[in-house]
Formats: sequence, C-alpha cells, structure tokens
Amino acid sequence: KEYISTLDTFDHREYQVAIATQASQRNTLVILPTAMGKTVIALQVAINRLMLYPWGKVVVLAPTRPLVHQHIKSFTRFLDVAGRGKEFFACQELNGKVSRDKRVALFKRANLIFATPQTLQNDLASHFYDLSKCVLLVLDECHKTGERYAYNEIASRYLQHCPDPIILGLTASPGRKQEQVLDLCQRLHMERVTMRTPEDPDVAPYMHPIEMEVRDCDLPLEYDEVELSLRELLHDRLEQIRARGFLKEKPIDQINKMDLIQLGHVLWAIIARETSPGDVFDGEADDHDEMKMHESPPENNRVGFFFWLVNMQAQAMKILHLIELLTTQGIPSAYEFIRKMRDRVEQTRSKAGSNYRLLQETAFKKAEIFLKKGVEKGETHPKTGLLLDMLEELVDPATGEIDGSVIVFTQFRDTVTFLLRSIEALNRGKQGDGRPFRPVRFVGQATRSSRDAGLKQEDQERTLDEFRAGKHNILVATRIAEEGLDIPSVRSIIFYEPVPSEIRYIQRRGRTGRHEKGHVTILVARGTLDEVFYKVALCRLEHMERIADGLKDQPLQDIMRAPIEQPTPDNMASDAAIDACEQYLATTASKLAPEPTGHWLGQARATTGVDEARHQVDEFNAWRYVDVAGVIDPAAQACLHIATRNPASSSEWHELLRRLTGKGTDTDKHEEKPMRRTIKRERKIPASESGVKIFNKTTKWVYDQLKGMGALNAATGRIEMPFAELKDMAKMEEILPEDFEYGVKGGVKNKYWELVKGTDGAFKISMKSDF
Repeated sequence: KEYISTLDTFDHREYQVAIATQASQRNTLVILPTAMGKTVIALQVAINRLMLYPWGKVVVLAPTRPLVHQHIKSFTRFLDVAGRGKEFFACQELNGKVSRDKRVALFKRANLIFATPQTLQNDLASHFYDLSKCVLLVLDECHKTGERYAYNEIASRYLQHCPDPIILGLTASPGRKQEQVLDLCQRLHMERVTMRTPEDPDVAPYMHPIEMEVRDCDLPLEYDEVELSLRELLHDRLEQIRARGFLKEKPIDQINKMDLIQLGHVLWAIIARETSPGDVFDGEADDHDEMKMHESPPENNRVGFFFWLVNMQAQAMKILHLIELLTTQGIPSAYEFIRKMRDRVEQTRSKAGSNYRLLQETAFKKAEIFLKKGVEKGETHPKTGLLLDMLEELVDPATGEIDGSVIVFTQFRDTVTFLLRSIEALNRGKQGDGRPFRPVRFVGQATRSSRDAGLKQEDQERTLDEFRAGKHNILVATRIAEEGLDIPSVRSIIFYEPVPSEIRYIQRRGRTGRHEKGHVTILVARGTLDEVFYKVALCRLEHMERIADGLKDQPLQDIMRAPIEQPTPDNMASDAAIDACEQYLATTASKLAPEPTGHWLGQARATTGVDEARHQVDEFNAWRYVDVAGVIDPAAQACLHIATRNPASSSEWHELLRRLTGKGTDTDKHEEKPMRRTIKRERKIPASESGVKIFNKTTKWVYDQLKGMGALNAATGRIEMPFAELKDMAKMEEILPEDFEYGVKGGVKNKYWELVKGTDGAFKISMKSDF
C-alpha cells in the first residue's frame, strides 16, 4: 500500500486480485470484457513484480499513442509517481519523436516505461538497450498480434534476455476460433489463459448493467428499384467471372465482398507470376494500357486475360459497395462514393478502368440520378431518423441538455459527415456552447482527399479531452474510437450499423457501462446486410466465449525461470560512468565547450590537430565495428562501449571518434603516449548507401507502420496510408531519406505494396490487408 498514491481511487476487487496473483507467476493471457479493469490488474502485477525486484523495470506497450497516454494517466493516478509519499516510481514514454540518445537515457532512468510496440522493437533490434532487467512486459490489446506484428518479436527477445520473464497479455476478444487463440498464445509465449465474464459470481457484484436494444426500419420502395437494377448489373459481372472458371464455390447470390477480395489476391498473384521481374504495376486498373477493356477478354494474351478479370472483379466490388452504402448508410454516402469515382476518371482521363466502365452503365446512371435528387431534397436513410429521434429522447426537459454523453459509431467517414450535419440541425439555429446537441467528428489520421481530412494525433486527443469536459456531448466516430477510450460519462452507445466482427462488437459495447448503467442501441435496416451482420456478430461472440472458457486456466506450457541478478556496485558504477559520458557528449556536441582541466578528453583534443582529427573521423566513420579490447582508460572504455552498443548513431559516433583521435597522458609515467585503442576494420558499410541490411530493415519498418497505422479502404479492401505522412514518420525515426526511398521502391518492385495517386493529387501507399 505504500506504493499507492490514493487508496480511495484504487478499488480492490476479488477477481482482479486473483487474476493478478496468477499473472505474477506465469505468462498469462487475460480475457476480460471492456470496463472490467484490465489496467488495474496490470497495476497490481506491476506492484507485485517490483516488490520482488525493486530495481527492475516494467514495460507497458499499447498499439497507439492515445492508448499509451491513457495507460500513463492510469498508472500516475494510482501510483506514487509524483512523490507524494515514498518516491519510488518514475514514468517515461518512449516514442519516435524522441531522439535515440534521449530514449536510451529515459529507458535507463525509468522503472515504468510506456511505448508503442514499433518504437521498442526498433530500439531492441538496434541494440540500444535490452530487456534483461525488465520484470514485467504488459501487452495491451494483444489480439492485434498478427504473424509479423511487433509484439511477437518483442516477446521473443524478452524471453532471450531475461531469466525470470513475466508477460501479461490483455484483451477483450482473442479470436473466434480455437486455433487463433492457441496461435496467439504460442506467438506471445503464454503459459495460461484466464477469463471472466460479467455473469461470473466474483464479477457480478462490481458490474453495471448495460441495456441492449435493437431498433429496425424498412427501406422506402424507391430504394428497392435502384437496388434491383444494381444487383442485375452485379449478377452480370459475376456471371462473366464464373464463366472463366472462378467463384464457382458458392451460388451467385451468396457471393460477398470478402469472396471478391480473395479473388483479387489470387488474380494479382497470377499476374505477378506471368509478368517479367522488371515489370512494375501499381495495382490500379485505370492506369494501364493493358487494361483497355472490351466486351470480352483479349484472345491470345494470357496477361491481358487476367487483367480483364481484375477489371471485372473491381467492378463487382464497387457495385457491392454502392449497394451497401445505399441500403445501410444513406443517400449522401452513396452519392459521395459515385462522385469520387467521377473525380478519379477526370483525374486519370482514362476510359479503360472499372470506374469509367461502370459510370457508362444504365443502372449506374439511374442510381446517380436518384441519389443526386435525394441529396438536393435533403433525403436521408430511415436509420438517420431513428437516430435523431433517439437523441431527442435523451434530452432532460428540466435542463434542456442530453443526460450524459453519447457516442455514435459508424463504418464510413462520409456517413460521419452527413450525420454531423443532421444532428446539428436539431439545434434549430441555436449557436455556441448552449446548444443541446453538440456533436464532434472523430476519425483516423489519414487524409484521403481535400473533402476527407484526417485528424492528427494531437487533434484526436484534444477532441477527446473536450468530449470528457462536456464541450461536446455527442461523439460521431469511426472505428478509431472503438478501442481504449475511458470516458466515464458515456451513457449511450449507438451503432449506426451492426458490425460482423465479435471483436468490434465487444469494443463498441464496452464504451459504456463503466461507472454506471449504460445503454446500447443497434440500428438495423430490415432486409439488408445489417440483419446479416447483427446475427453473425452474436454467433461469433458466443463461439468465442465458449472457446476461451474451454482454455481457461489450462496449462499451455511451462517456462523455466531463474532469479534475476541484482546489479552489483561495479556494474552500477560502470553504468554511471557511461551515463556521465553520454550526458557530457550531449551537452557539448553542438558548441564543443572546453572540458574540465585535466579531463582526458580535453588532453586528447589539445594534443591533436583539428584537420588531422577530422580526417581520422571521416576514415573511422566508414568502419562500424569497434572492439574495446586493449583499451585501458576507463572513460575511453565507457565511450567505446557506447559506440559499440549503438553503431547506427551518426552524431554520437562522430563526437566520440573526433574526441578519441589523439594522444592521452599516462599519469603514472608522466609522459605522453598514444591512447590505446583497437578499431576493427573488418566490414565496411557506406554511411549513405542503402545496402541489403538497411533495405530489409526499412522495408520491415514501412510494413509495420502500414499494419499499425494504415486505414482500411472498404471499397478496395486494402490498407492505405499517405506517403507524405509516412515520410514524416521516417524522419522522426531518424531513417535516412535515401534509405526510406530505397525501401519503399523495393517494396513496390517486389509487389509488397503499391504507390497510388489520390484524387487530391497526393500519393499514398496501398497494401493488401492480409499481406
């Protein structure tokens, strides 16, 4: 208790104590529904481990920076970080915006370290520091772990470095298949799985009820006519694909968007195999002469035949997407989709691609006319009326304000835009903070066009702070708000459409009912994908709970452990010497102030000419391997140790070698002798040229950013990210421009991803979602 800052804010619950006790002894995957206190369990395990190893470190990882910041706030709120009692905990955040030297120093000083997995993975791969003294590794939202996600490599390195590792995985939804859960446990080296549900006897006393409600509606008859003509066009495209030997596994009326996405992967794999290695394609049908389409595929041209199939697949995807927008989102979203198609055609001036071909079809023209008239008349989807009625029902007549706050979830940004306009219209001309309905937009960071700007991370955090403070009382959000938001006053959650994913269903529902009774409403349009997705989500949720319960507390593996050695005084003195050198070099790197009298660095510089020193620096900079054998001077040993540990640092490397190129003074014999040092010159890596090592590392970095921060384009099924944003991130990560450019081009050449020009003229990187 002496480590807890305010006991009244730390609610000890029986099930949390039981889980924390188990997780303090074994690597444990903890499955808890949202709002059941996963962060408190992590706090208790951290305290248990630091009680055992007071000099150890706890590392907490989360997939996004907003989640990292939320963990920092939770830990600092509960623990004595600010020194109110026993000053024990020191929190630090590590991210790519902090320089490498500073990250190393922060890691050494802190015992509570918070970071995104990509930052820690890069630092560990560069050997800037290790996890040998880490007594607990917390992996939040660990269900995101794919085969190549950073969590996997970090967990493996942790087990290699630390003799007594403890990994705590936190998730509300590990997966709907048993093999997925077991695979997750294997990749993260989990030994046990523990789970609780709100119905468990040790959990029920602490839970707040959540009322679930489904409100459904029928589509107007005029929607049916437009949908019917679009489905006839879709049937024609699917028949043409089936006639060429594909999509025969299902009846045509059961083929869905995922089937078409998988078909696209197959077709592009075939095209990649059929084309020569020097050919590079960006994946867009509109940009290739080979894809000039006719009523039938080209004869005697195998590659052209598969390009023709890709065009048919793209047309089918867009027809399906338009039908989904029309029937589940509304007229404004559907019309905006067709506008974007026209913008694409005008920008490329191509008559070969799927956009142009579809816009010439009678069914598409009818749909466009219908949607345009609907937008001009201000018509919306029937679900929009249900939503607005619900919001008006939430207004307290006594205060004229909404009771609590509301989050409206929707799948598409265009829907967010027109919902904001519709909700704002409820104020009937009222302005300012006194409006009863104060909606705010909350979307991801990617900017897709001039009409679809993203929110920078700082803007996202500011929006959430304003929402918590009550400046806004309705958050209209995409999936970016489904994870990690802790907003106590949220009373109501509204699904504008159901989602087929049990993970997203749990995450959306868990935004309410945290501190008081909550309410969740799901809007469903009868006879559309809404009904299908709602049933699928419930079925998958039940299946996931059944699988997780079957694995509960079952031994998966046992990891051999040994006590972590406490740092000896000699080791601590050596670390202190290194820290002193690092601090000295950091403060003098720019102005090169004179060293203290008698300091060995000052003596070395004074006895060496500047030109000669610079010449030797340039020579040494081409050789990246340093051997500390034979170095006698302790300070020289410390500096060489820094260079050995951080071979990729150019600024520190220059500074060290510039100061080390000289003569030292042997104080015992009172005569000048050359400073003893050994520089191994075995392998040369040019400083500004991207060799295979740098290329692979940069390509892996680009892949991680796309997987971790890219936005899924529902129309294409691909992950996308603005090229300019990725380039800025590379600068913050101190990746050389030429290395970044070479890595991106290499990924394009090897068909890992594609560079696509957007409607606003800006390039973005596009990658298959399952790559």
